[in-house]
Amino acid sequence: YMGKKKMSVEMNQAVGGICVIVTLGLLSIPQIRSLFSSLLRAIVVQILALGMLCFVPVLWWNYNFPDTQFNSNFNLVDTVPSVLITSKFLISTGFSLFLGGALYRVLPVDLIPDFIPIIGLLDDLLAGMIMGIGVSMIFIGFSYGQGDLPSEMKLIKDIFFRFQKSLEPIF
Repeated sequence: YMGKKKMSVEMNQAVGGICVIVTLGLLSIPQIRSLFSSLLRAIVVQILALGMLCFVPVLWWNYNFPDTQFNSNFNLVDTVPSVLITSKFLISTGFSLFLGGALYRVLPVDLIPDFIPIIGLLDDLLAGMIMGIGVSMIFIGFSYGQGDLPSEMKLIKDIFFRFQKSLEPIF
């Protein structure tokens, strides 16, 4: 049995080595190298976008409700009404909606295929509307939300106002 297993491992290594040599040989051709790099770049971008799209709700929940992770006595019904109007919740929800809509627009796979006349572009239109709602929620949270602004938003606000000051003409 051990002899067969050792032979199998050696065979796998040999096949793997041959695959690497063939791939490197093909990549020495400029057209194939260009096609391969474009394909690899597209695959990596799609995997990252899909991963982020799946992970955004988890990050949003842990950011807004950090005490729920290890607390079995957490009552969402009592917590939600007071959280809904805080600037932290509004800004993070708006950012999550904007990011989700933008990531959906990047992905090549649609819920409704684009080749279907008229309704094929509705999911892309809906993603754009969700991005607009996200921007509106960020503005509402920044302008009208209760409580302190999140530290991240204070940093962005500070950078924005410094940039705005640098654009003013000096008299």
